[in-house]
Amino acid sequence: MKHYFDIDSVLIYLSIFIGSLIFVGVAEYYLYKKDGTIYKGQRRLIGIIFLSIAILIPCLFASFRGLKVGLDINTYIINNFQFGQRSGISFSYFQDNMPIPTEFLFTLLIFICCKIGDIHLLFFLIEVLIIVPLAIVMVKKRGKGSLVLEFALFYFLFFNFTLSGMRQSIAMSFLTVALFEILDGRKKKALLLTIIAQLFHASVILIVILILICFFINNSKRKRM
Repeated sequence: MKHYFDIDSVLIYLSIFIGSLIFVGVAEYYLYKKDGTIYKGQRRLIGIIFLSIAILIPCLFASFRGLKVGLDINTYIINNFQFGQRSGISFSYFQDNMPIPTEFLFTLLIFICCKIGDIHLLFFLIEVLIIVPLAIVMVKKRGKGSLVLEFALFYFLFFNFTLSGMRQSIAMSFLTVALFEILDGRKKKALLLTIIAQLFHASVILIVILILICFFINNSKRKRM
């Protein structure tokens, strides 16, 4: 079997990543002091604007991609979207009769975009829900590290998966924020974010159980010391 290296696709992805990372670099310059703390006032606002542009680039790319990019598109996206575009369908009817059932918040997202009539808006909002929570964590926890490096790792290691495992990616994004919130002692906010993650993908509960087991083992070791 012959394998073909699609140089055009590689160049497109690289262009998107590099273009976004350039804006991340500018945002980082305006956002952070030398000690890793975040500026206030006008510099912070300028940094947020550049970071927003950086996030907008991959989100727009995700929204205008072909309908063959991403395995899950041909399962719970296109079938459910076409079903939801039928006139006179209420949300409750859509939720109960959609061809491939999904979790509540993802179902609601599909339904809203169905009524607007734009599947590309759905792709855009999905990517926003994936990247923005992660960006918030990366900005807050950057310290003296590199925001550009953090975004680069996400783009080169995980971005391609977000175009396919959309529900999973949104859920994991919110769960990541929840994990950092609980480490900072904000348990109520962490619980809310975990519930949101669960309403995008049910498998989150398994990861939560695993995290709780890890916390329990870690606390047990600390008590013995």
